[in-house]
Order: sequence, then C-alpha cells, then structure tokens
Amino acid sequence: MWAAFAGLPGVTGDELASVRRAVSGAAKLPTEVAQAIRAARKGAPKADTVASLLQSAFEDIDSPVARTGIPTGYQQIDSLMGGMEAGQMIVVGGRTSMGKTALALNIAARVAMVGTPVGYVTMEMSKSQLIRRILASEAKVNPKRLRGGRFVTDEERARLETTRHRLKSMPLIIDDVSSPSPEQLRSRARTMLERHRIGLLVVDHLHLMRAPERDKTIRSSTDRMTAISGSIKALAKDLGIPVVALAQLNREAAKANREVTTKKRKRWNEDGPDIARPTLTDLRDSGALEQDADVVALVHREGYYTKDPSDHRAEVIIAKNRDGETGVARLGWEDGYQRFVDIDPSQGGAA
Repeated sequence: MWAAFAGLPGVTGDELASVRRAVSGAAKLPTEVAQAIRAARKGAPKADTVASLLQSAFEDIDSPVARTGIPTGYQQIDSLMGGMEAGQMIVVGGRTSMGKTALALNIAARVAMVGTPVGYVTMEMSKSQLIRRILASEAKVNPKRLRGGRFVTDEERARLETTRHRLKSMPLIIDDVSSPSPEQLRSRARTMLERHRIGLLVVDHLHLMRAPERDKTIRSSTDRMTAISGSIKALAKDLGIPVVALAQLNREAAKANREVTTKKRKRWNEDGPDIARPTLTDLRDSGALEQDADVVALVHREGYYTKDPSDHRAEVIIAKNRDGETGVARLGWEDGYQRFVDIDPSQGGAA
C-alpha cells in the first residue's frame, strides 16, 4: 500500500510520513478508547445492595439527632423542608418582582455566613449588581442609594463599612453568564465544586438557559424546559449537593392575582380561594419542573398586587416536598432593602 501511495506523482517524503503517522494513530484509537472506558468504569461509583441501604436507613432512624439538610436560615421554611439535602433539586418559582432573586440571595448569604461555600450562577444580573444587592440587604440600605456616594448618609456609610468587613470572608462564589447551555452550566458548577468545595448551588434562572447542545429533538419551549429541568436534576445528583433553581410562573398566574385584587381580602391568618396564591401548575412552559423537583417553593406577596406599601407580608408556599411537609411559610418583606426576614410566629405559623 505504501509503495502504491509513494508512486503517486507529486507526493513528497514529508507527505508520506504524515500519512504514516495518521494511519498509525488511527490504528491505536480502538485501544485508547477501550482504556478510557475501563478507567471510567473503575472510577464510577458502585451500586449499593439493599442490605447496606437498609443499614444506613436504620442508623438514621436510631440516631438521637434528626437528619436534616443545610438550613435556609428561615425558621418557618426549615420547619417544613427540614433543610436542603444533598442531591435535591429545589425550584423557587414566582412572577417577576415577587422577590425570587432576593430570596435566593438571602438564603445564599445566610448559608455562606455560617461557613458552607455557595456557588451562585446568575444569568440576569451582573456580579457587581448582585454584590450591591447583598451589601445593601445586609447593611439595611436601599440598593438604589449605592449608585453614587453622594446618596449615602454618614450613618449608612458606617453600616456599609461594617457589613463589608463582615462579608468579605464569606465563601460565596458568584459567576455571571449569559444563556448557558446545560453543558456549560455543568462545567462551571464542577469547577466551583473542585476549586471551592461548594455545598450549595443556586441557578438564577432556568428560563434564561439555552437548550442542550446538539439536541435536534427540541421543537418548542416546553421541549427546551423539559430538557433543562432533567439536566438540573441530574446535576444535583451528580454533584451530590442541593441545587436551588429559580423559575418564572406563567402569565395566567399574574392575571388571576390582578383579578382578585378587586375582591374583599381575607385576614392574614385565614386561607381561602379568593387569595389566588400560585400553584404547581403555574410553573411556566413545563410540567417537567413539577415532576423533577424534589421541592417546589412559590414566592407570593399580596401587597404587590394591592399596591399597598404598608403590606409587608410575604409567603413562601412549599407546594411540593418529596420527603417532607407542604404548607405555607410566612415571612416579612422589607422592600426598601430587598430582603425577606423571619417574623413572630404569632403573626401566622407555617400553614
């Protein structure tokens, strides 16, 4: 074969040597592939037997300490969820301006401040915008006043400096990226895990992600969200940490709430159909989110719809909880600081 190729007119010695190297490399390819497969299998996690899983289950049952995940830092939410557990996909849903990002940032900061590294992937806001939101929230300064020093009073400046020193060692890793694919998100999350050993990942938000690369089966926004939802669930399991993923609610949820604002409102401690709280079916574009998620928490603020500035009540509706209770955690909303706070249980416990 080599003699025939070498006899072709115009073939140089260098070209012949290049062909020999290419063919030699191709011949080695099957062996290299086989070696890679064996290495992957060797490093893959082993399956567990029923006996070992039962042993672990009874160790949890007999433990004097209740098994809990990473606390969110909010008492009523934690009493329902029992914390955020490894491998969980936790969807936080809400309409625009309900406070999804504020709640996610509040939780991320509270988790990081007690020593657990947190990764935060933002697709809507920049890193600088997020850090200003965190600084303003923790220092109790309106974030709009941080755009220029002339708007900040001496007292606020002092609070900001104190907060800065308190936050600068906080293990919160922020990454901003525009419309990542699931593959790109996975790569960035793995980097955070390897470099910073993150124990929680926040994805803000799912509806700004692109479809998986090279997936030709996607024909609609529902197909796209189904694929993205499945990838987030797989990511949580593969990383072995909880993943909090923010999601939009559909427009019908907002329309229903605008309609009920003309009706007589019920008292804070009373539930009723005219409240028109969001439900699982309001998750936009995909039933897969409802199916894949271990926990679905829906943010609701009635005061947003009634336009009542004195209404600081907020609800985090635990609409799905695969391993725990569902119900309503009631919080306070400080609009000027863009933050949620615990409230006195006498104002309404978890429902």
